[in-house]
Amino acid sequence: LPFTTQEIDALNAYREQGGSLLIALRPARSHTADMSGLLEPLGLEFDGNRTLAHSNYFYPVIKGPIAQYFIYTTSYTTHSSVSLLSKQKANSRQLIMPFSGVLTQIEGSEASPQEAIKSMAETFGETDKVPNFDSELESKSIYSLGFAVSGPAADGGMVEGTEEPKEWRVFVTAGSNWISDAFITGHGG
Repeated sequence: LPFTTQEIDALNAYREQGGSLLIALRPARSHTADMSGLLEPLGLEFDGNRTLAHSNYFYPVIKGPIAQYFIYTTSYTTHSSVSLLSKQKANSRQLIMPFSGVLTQIEGSEASPQEAIKSMAETFGETDKVPNFDSELESKSIYSLGFAVSGPAADGGMVEGTEEPKEWRVFVTAGSNWISDAFITGHGG
């Protein structure tokens, strides 16, 4: 369900006062919720009509061509939000980002989103239910999968007990299915 105008206003007000948010988007083709009220102030836009796929870099969770939507990446920037991932051994730093949409930076925006996670080369944005790369309609590229954005809190206050200005922080991902017990491995409960 899409957010109401009041919910978007409340989330933006929280962020502007120094709050932190994790925004995990989900492509749903023609049913993708309009998230522009949250994303535009961050200098980002989301195309949920295309789902990212890859012919080689996908996790074979299921059989058949739809498995190509279960893309993974080992491509991270040096941004502090993902610095630990970028330092891991190549085979242990795979992040599975199934059913991710297309997240892009808005040209000329006042906000300064910093790319943090990138797809592998030759990823393509598919509009069909079953991925089938069509070179006349689609292009293979490296897509942004995650951005970190921060800015000064609206009240201009300082972090309690320090001389540091208070700021807001937001991390935005092009998919939400990576936040799942099926894709987060580890030990313990």
